[in-house]
Amino acid sequence: MPNGKKLPCCSSCKWAQWQWTDKGVFIRCQHHNVTIRHGAAFFCKNLSHDRAPELAQFASAPMIEVNTIYEWVSGAANDDSNYSYFPSNYTHPYVKLVSVDAFADWDEQTIYARIVQNRQKRLYQVQHARVKR
Repeated sequence: MPNGKKLPCCSSCKWAQWQWTDKGVFIRCQHHNVTIRHGAAFFCKNLSHDRAPELAQFASAPMIEVNTIYEWVSGAANDDSNYSYFPSNYTHPYVKLVSVDAFADWDEQTIYARIVQNRQKRLYQVQHARVKR
């Protein structure tokens, strides 16, 4: 990926315009005209970059809807020893988060709360799957 991450995300996208402020580093999506906080955690159907054609190929999947923000949901690594944001040996799931318009209205607390909620759900699913084995 152009940003050095293992996952396609807003941080990798050609539409990302980086903004440095006293509150942190944000991405302004020039396509959707929305500020993206935590850009490495999100992507949409318009994900693309001239130097990485695989981004557009990934985003063109039929299950990825237009005008929708998706979140990469991290969880425990396969060996049960670490919690990892970008595990290397893990099929990384993503979830449909919200419409682009609704995301534009979310504040930092709402975004963070949703990220934490999705992480907790993912960890619960992983733990519950282990108990069933």
